[in-house]
Amino acid sequence: MLMNKVNLRKSVTFSVILSWIFALSCTNHVVPSKPDTLCSRISGLPRFYPCEFEILKIDVLSDSTGITLATATKEKPFVSIPLSRAASKGFYSGHNQQGWASYAAKMTIRRLSKPSFPTPTGYKIQFVRLDNDDNPYNEALYGTTTIKPEVAVEETAVINGGIMLEYFSTPTKVLTLNYIYSIKNPVTAQMLKDTPNNYELLRDQAEAHITMQVELTD
Repeated sequence: MLMNKVNLRKSVTFSVILSWIFALSCTNHVVPSKPDTLCSRISGLPRFYPCEFEILKIDVLSDSTGITLATATKEKPFVSIPLSRAASKGFYSGHNQQGWASYAAKMTIRRLSKPSFPTPTGYKIQFVRLDNDDNPYNEALYGTTTIKPEVAVEETAVINGGIMLEYFSTPTKVLTLNYIYSIKNPVTAQMLKDTPNNYELLRDQAEAHITMQVELTD
Protein backbone atom coordinates (compact mmCIF):
# COMPACT_ATOMS: atom_id res chain seq x y z
CA MET A 1 0.00 0.00 0.00
CA LEU A 2 1.53 3.29 -1.08
CA MET A 3 1.21 6.14 1.41
CA ASN A 4 0.99 9.51 -0.33
CA LYS A 5 0.38 13.01 0.96
CA VAL A 6 -3.29 13.85 0.69
CA ASN A 7 -3.75 17.08 -1.24
CA LEU A 8 -7.42 17.92 -1.53
CA ARG A 9 -9.49 20.97 -2.33
CA LYS A 10 -11.64 22.48 0.40
CA SER A 11 -15.09 20.92 0.59
CA VAL A 12 -14.08 18.06 -1.70
CA THR A 13 -16.30 15.18 -0.64
CA PHE A 14 -16.03 11.46 -0.84
CA SER A 15 -18.18 8.35 -0.84
CA VAL A 16 -17.17 6.07 1.98
CA ILE A 17 -17.34 2.33 1.55
CA LEU A 18 -15.44 0.28 4.09
CA SER A 19 -15.62 -1.20 7.55
CA TRP A 20 -15.83 -0.82 11.31
CA ILE A 21 -13.10 -2.35 13.48
CA PHE A 22 -13.77 -2.85 17.18
CA ALA A 23 -11.71 -3.40 20.28
CA LEU A 24 -14.38 -4.07 22.88
CA SER A 25 -14.37 -1.86 25.94
CA CYS A 26 -17.72 -1.39 27.62
CA THR A 27 -18.71 1.10 30.29
CA ASN A 28 -22.14 0.60 31.82
CA HIS A 29 -24.50 3.40 32.84
CA VAL A 30 -27.92 3.01 34.38
CA VAL A 31 -30.78 4.35 32.27
CA PRO A 32 -33.63 5.38 34.59
CA SER A 33 -36.56 5.05 32.19
CA LYS A 34 -37.59 1.62 30.91
CA PRO A 35 -37.04 1.49 27.12
CA ASP A 36 -39.62 0.27 24.66
CA THR A 37 -38.64 -3.17 23.34
CA LEU A 38 -40.87 -3.02 20.27
CA CYS A 39 -39.13 -2.71 16.93
CA SER A 40 -40.11 -2.85 13.30
CA ARG A 41 -38.71 -4.31 10.12
CA ILE A 42 -37.67 -2.10 7.19
CA SER A 43 -41.11 -2.68 5.69
CA GLY A 44 -42.74 -1.24 8.83
CA LEU A 45 -44.12 -4.60 9.96
CA PRO A 46 -43.34 -5.70 13.52
CA ARG A 47 -40.30 -7.92 14.02
CA PHE A 48 -41.15 -11.44 15.20
CA TYR A 49 -38.70 -11.29 18.13
CA PRO A 50 -38.16 -8.13 20.21
CA CYS A 51 -34.97 -6.18 19.54
CA GLU A 52 -32.27 -6.66 22.16
CA PHE A 53 -30.44 -3.39 21.60
CA GLU A 54 -30.67 0.18 20.40
CA ILE A 55 -27.65 1.96 18.92
CA LEU A 56 -27.87 5.45 20.39
CA LYS A 57 -24.96 7.05 18.53
CA ILE A 58 -21.59 6.67 16.86
CA ASP A 59 -18.88 9.17 17.78
CA VAL A 60 -15.94 9.68 15.41
CA LEU A 61 -12.87 10.90 17.29
CA SER A 62 -9.82 13.03 16.53
CA ASP A 63 -6.49 11.38 15.77
CA SER A 64 -4.64 12.23 18.98
CA THR A 65 -6.76 14.39 21.27
CA GLY A 66 -9.79 12.13 21.44
CA ILE A 67 -12.06 15.10 20.76
CA THR A 68 -15.33 14.15 19.07
CA LEU A 69 -15.25 15.24 15.44
CA ALA A 70 -18.76 14.12 14.52
CA THR A 71 -21.68 12.20 15.97
CA ALA A 72 -24.21 10.13 14.04
CA THR A 73 -27.58 9.40 15.62
CA LYS A 74 -30.80 7.89 14.35
CA GLU A 75 -32.30 11.37 14.09
CA LYS A 76 -29.17 12.96 12.55
CA PRO A 77 -27.33 10.35 10.45
CA PHE A 78 -25.29 12.82 8.35
CA VAL A 79 -21.72 13.50 9.52
CA SER A 80 -18.97 15.65 8.04
CA ILE A 81 -15.48 14.52 9.05
CA PRO A 82 -12.17 16.33 8.34
CA LEU A 83 -9.75 14.04 6.56
CA SER A 84 -6.84 15.91 8.12
CA ARG A 85 -7.80 14.57 11.57
CA ALA A 86 -7.60 10.90 10.59
CA ALA A 87 -5.31 8.70 12.68
CA SER A 88 -3.78 7.46 9.43
CA LYS A 89 -4.53 7.89 5.75
CA GLY A 90 -3.16 7.42 2.26
CA PHE A 91 -3.87 6.44 -1.33
CA TYR A 92 -3.83 2.95 -2.77
CA SER A 93 -0.90 2.20 -5.04
CA GLY A 94 -1.69 3.23 -8.60
CA HIS A 95 -4.92 5.01 -7.62
CA ASN A 96 -4.45 8.74 -7.05
CA GLN A 97 -8.18 9.28 -6.34
CA GLN A 98 -8.92 6.16 -4.29
CA GLY A 99 -7.75 6.40 -0.71
CA TRP A 100 -8.32 5.21 2.82
CA ALA A 101 -8.53 6.86 6.24
CA SER A 102 -8.88 5.47 9.75
CA TYR A 103 -10.39 7.09 12.83
CA ALA A 104 -10.91 6.16 16.45
CA ALA A 105 -14.61 5.77 17.20
CA LYS A 106 -17.03 4.64 19.85
CA MET A 107 -20.54 3.24 19.66
CA THR A 108 -23.06 3.78 22.46
CA ILE A 109 -25.68 1.04 22.79
CA ARG A 110 -28.58 0.36 25.13
CA ARG A 111 -29.99 -3.06 25.95
CA LEU A 112 -33.76 -3.13 25.48
CA SER A 113 -34.52 -6.75 26.31
CA LYS A 114 -32.98 -10.11 27.14
CA PRO A 115 -31.85 -12.33 24.27
CA SER A 116 -34.57 -14.31 22.53
CA PHE A 117 -31.91 -17.02 22.15
CA PRO A 118 -28.56 -17.35 23.98
CA THR A 119 -25.49 -16.60 21.85
CA PRO A 120 -22.43 -18.18 23.51
CA THR A 121 -20.12 -17.06 20.69
CA GLY A 122 -21.05 -13.40 21.16
CA TYR A 123 -22.67 -10.78 18.94
CA LYS A 124 -21.61 -9.60 15.50
CA ILE A 125 -21.20 -5.95 14.60
CA GLN A 126 -21.84 -5.71 10.87
CA PHE A 127 -21.01 -3.01 8.37
CA VAL A 128 -23.58 -2.93 5.58
CA ARG A 129 -23.63 -0.61 2.58
CA LEU A 130 -26.69 0.14 0.47
CA ASP A 131 -25.45 -0.18 -3.10
CA ASN A 132 -28.43 1.79 -4.39
CA ASP A 133 -29.86 4.63 -2.30
CA ASP A 134 -33.14 4.36 -4.16
CA ASN A 135 -33.52 0.69 -3.23
CA PRO A 136 -33.48 0.05 0.57
CA TYR A 137 -33.36 -3.69 -0.10
CA ASN A 138 -30.06 -3.66 -1.99
CA GLU A 139 -27.68 -4.50 0.89
CA ALA A 140 -23.99 -5.43 0.66
CA LEU A 141 -22.15 -6.81 3.71
CA TYR A 142 -18.63 -5.36 3.95
CA GLY A 143 -17.35 -6.62 7.28
CA THR A 144 -18.08 -8.09 10.71
CA THR A 145 -16.42 -8.28 14.11
CA THR A 146 -17.36 -10.10 17.32
CA ILE A 147 -18.20 -8.47 20.66
CA LYS A 148 -19.44 -9.82 23.99
CA PRO A 149 -21.07 -6.88 25.79
CA GLU A 150 -22.19 -7.60 29.35
CA VAL A 151 -25.07 -5.14 29.52
CA ALA A 152 -28.16 -5.53 31.69
CA VAL A 153 -31.60 -4.48 30.49
CA GLU A 154 -32.08 -0.71 30.86
CA GLU A 155 -28.31 -0.09 30.86
CA THR A 156 -26.06 1.40 28.19
CA ALA A 157 -22.52 0.51 27.16
CA VAL A 158 -19.82 2.30 25.20
CA ILE A 159 -17.92 0.13 22.73
CA ASN A 160 -14.54 1.57 21.80
CA GLY A 161 -12.97 0.81 18.46
CA GLY A 162 -12.34 2.45 15.14
CA ILE A 163 -13.61 2.92 11.62
CA MET A 164 -11.65 2.35 8.44
CA LEU A 165 -13.02 4.40 5.54
CA GLU A 166 -12.29 3.95 1.86
CA TYR A 167 -13.14 6.88 -0.38
CA PHE A 168 -13.13 8.26 -3.91
CA SER A 169 -12.47 11.96 -4.43
CA THR A 170 -15.25 13.79 -6.28
CA PRO A 171 -14.48 17.52 -6.59
CA THR A 172 -17.62 18.38 -8.55
CA LYS A 173 -20.39 16.63 -6.65
CA VAL A 174 -21.33 15.76 -3.08
CA LEU A 175 -21.72 12.01 -2.69
CA THR A 176 -23.30 10.85 0.56
CA LEU A 177 -24.47 7.25 0.66
CA ASN A 178 -26.18 5.23 3.35
CA TYR A 179 -23.95 3.00 5.44
CA ILE A 180 -25.41 0.80 8.13
CA TYR A 181 -23.85 -0.45 11.36
CA SER A 182 -25.80 -3.24 13.04
CA ILE A 183 -25.60 -5.65 15.99
CA LYS A 184 -26.56 -9.25 15.27
CA ASN A 185 -27.35 -12.14 17.60
CA PRO A 186 -26.28 -14.97 15.24
CA VAL A 187 -28.74 -17.47 16.74
CA THR A 188 -31.76 -15.17 16.59
CA ALA A 189 -30.74 -13.98 13.14
CA GLN A 190 -30.66 -17.55 11.84
CA MET A 191 -34.11 -18.23 13.31
CA LEU A 192 -35.45 -15.15 11.54
CA LYS A 193 -33.71 -16.08 8.29
CA ASP A 194 -35.03 -19.66 8.25
CA THR A 195 -38.52 -20.86 7.39
CA PRO A 196 -41.20 -19.92 8.36
CA ASN A 197 -39.95 -16.36 9.04
CA ASN A 198 -37.83 -15.98 5.89
CA TYR A 199 -36.29 -12.60 6.77
CA GLU A 200 -33.96 -11.66 3.92
CA LEU A 201 -32.64 -8.25 5.00
CA LEU A 202 -29.63 -8.11 7.32
CA ARG A 203 -31.17 -5.15 9.12
CA ASP A 204 -34.35 -7.10 9.84
CA GLN A 205 -32.28 -9.97 11.23
CA ALA A 206 -30.20 -7.61 13.41
CA GLU A 207 -30.95 -6.61 16.99
CA ALA A 208 -30.21 -2.94 16.22
CA HIS A 209 -28.94 -0.84 13.35
CA ILE A 210 -28.06 2.76 12.65
CA THR A 211 -27.44 4.69 9.45
CA MET A 212 -24.36 6.89 9.01
CA GLN A 213 -24.06 9.14 5.96
CA VAL A 214 -20.44 10.27 5.65
CA GLU A 215 -18.86 13.27 3.99
CA LEU A 216 -15.08 13.62 4.24
CA THR A 217 -13.65 17.13 3.86
CA ASP A 218 -10.28 18.80 4.11
